[in-house]
This record gives sequence, structure tokens and C-alpha cells, in this order.
Amino acid sequence: MKTTRLTTSESLALDVIRVVASAVVAFGHLTQSYFSTGWRDYTYLAQDSVAVFFVLSGFVIRYVTCRRAGTFGGYLSDRASRIYSVAIPALLFTALIVPIVLRYDPALYNSIPKSSGSTAYQLAINLAFLGQLPFHATEALINLPYWSVTYEVAYYVLYGCFFYLSGKTRWLSLLFLALLAGTAVLYLFPLWIAGCITHDLYQRWNEEGTTLRNLLRATLISVIALGIAILLLKHFHLAGQLSHYRPSSVGDRLPITSYAFGGFSAIAFIAILSFARRFAISSESTFVKVTRFISEGTFPLYLLHFPLLVLIAACIPYNHAAVIPKLAIFFFVLLAGILAGHPCNLLKDRLRNLFQYALSRPATSS
Repeated sequence: MKTTRLTTSESLALDVIRVVASAVVAFGHLTQSYFSTGWRDYTYLAQDSVAVFFVLSGFVIRYVTCRRAGTFGGYLSDRASRIYSVAIPALLFTALIVPIVLRYDPALYNSIPKSSGSTAYQLAINLAFLGQLPFHATEALINLPYWSVTYEVAYYVLYGCFFYLSGKTRWLSLLFLALLAGTAVLYLFPLWIAGCITHDLYQRWNEEGTTLRNLLRATLISVIALGIAILLLKHFHLAGQLSHYRPSSVGDRLPITSYAFGGFSAIAFIAILSFARRFAISSESTFVKVTRFISEGTFPLYLLHFPLLVLIAACIPYNHAAVIPKLAIFFFVLLAGILAGHPCNLLKDRLRNLFQYALSRPATSS
């Protein structure tokens, strides 16, 4: 399939979606009882945004591989450097704050769902992205959102095997990985695949030309789909059928309403990108540069915000019912995540060079 390069405006639209989704995740977790009282618990908004992230990830990875396939080794080194550049700092930060939280607010620490096992074991198994094995799920200490990174890595590898391998090797690899991942991980895989399908549909429409008919069709479908999603969400939320964030079973990761919202958002992507494509924006404009700088921090924000919220709640005696302190904490967490983006990107470049060097070294005979 011919893959047309995304314009600056289209790329910017994806960046804006990423920024908004990460901010909503942080806000949703801030409203939890660990950090806030007096506000309604908006954890479901965080869950909905995680579903959007899975769709967005599938779209981006499909675009990158179709645009520049490269080799399977190159693909894995790119993905590994991207993930580890944020996962390593996030896990180290989480490990460092655990004794601090235990000292200043042991009640808060004990109220957060955790897995058994030593700190070293939990760090090691999550650094290997094996923390969500079906027979022995292990959380990353008190970094509850980390579960989705393990899912994400599984999807990267599954997709890579399908895209780069062929014949029996492809299907045996996919079967082995599916058995290893388990039903919990595979349950959310269609959301990621929806992003890939959305990419292909969007590219096919671009081959025909971004006609007014296609634009109106995408808009109409997305409005109807999102309207249905909103009605479903409203019904389930008012009925009180959504659970709080409990990392235990498949349904607790993302409830069915968040799953539906993520699926419907895939259709909305087409409408958003179709509109964005009609506007020409210079890649050198200040707005584009600022948005991209902020977007660089979305992944660090996603993995750092929860332990950072725990640290603040344990060490700073703020009024959990007051609006101003909570908003100040929210914007501080956003700023910390954004500022962590550039150092993580530098680490990503170093890790990519390291992985590529390791792959390019010739095997030595014993």
C-alpha cells in the first residue's frame, strides 16, 4: 500500500491528541481518593484516554513501518530505545520514592494496590516487560499506569512478527507470543489493531484525494460514533457500574465503555486528520515547535505522573478538598512531565545507537 507522508498539520493534530490524552490521564488519577476529596472520581476519563493511546499507537506504528519498513532488527531497536528511554527513569524514580512514601505516609502507601515480591524482583520483571504474564501478574511497585506499557510492548512485538516475518516462522511466533501474553493482553489488542486499520483507511482515502465527500463522510460517521459512545458512557457512569482503578482482572484494566470509546475514537481520527490536511502550516512556526516540544513530554508524563502524585500527597500536607492546591499540583505534574521529555529523548538517541551497534557487530567464533 502506498503511504503518503503526513503533512505538518496532520502530524500536529496527532501531537495535540497525544497531549490532551496524557493530560486527561493525569487529571483523572488526581481525582482519585488517594489525592483528592470533594471532586467526583474521574478515573474513567483516564481509562478512556488510555484506550485512545492504544489506537493512536497502532496508527503511528503502522505509518512508520509502511513509510519506511527497514529490518525487523531495526524496528525492534527503535521500539526498545523509545520505550526504555522513559521506562528506565520511571522505574528508578518509583523505586526511589517508595521508602520516602513509606516514611512519611505509610497509610497512603498501604492503600495503593501492589504486588508481592521484592523491589528488585518487581523492577526486573517490569524492566523486561513481563509484569503482566497471565500466570503471575506483577505491578511496577506503586506505578499503577505502568501496566499499559507492558501491553504496548507485547503489541509492538506481535505486530513486528506479523509485518516482518513470513511463512511458518510468522505464525508460530504469533502463536507463541499470544500464549505468552495471555487473554488480558489480547483483550485490548483489537484497540491497537483499530489504529492500524484507521491508518490504512485514511491512506486509501488520500489516494482518492481529500474530497469534500470523503471529509463529510468521515465527519458524519465520527459524530454518530462518538455520540453513541457518549451515550454509553453517560449511561454506565450514571448507573455507577464503572469500577475504580484495580489492577487485577481483564475488565478492571479498561471497562467495556472505555473499550468502546477507544474504538469509536479511531473513526474520529480520520475526520480530524482530514480537516487538518486542508490547512498548510509551516514546520518552522513557533506554534508547531512549542506543540512538538510539549508532545515530547507526553510519554514521560504518562509514566511519571502517578508516582509523582503519590510523592506529593505523602510529603506535602495540602488540603485535599481545596481546588487551588489540587490545580497547582496538576499543572506542576504536567510541567514536570513536559520538561522530562527532552532528557528522555537524548537517552533514546543514545540507546538507539547502542542497540544498533549491538545488532551490527559481527558474530565472533568461539
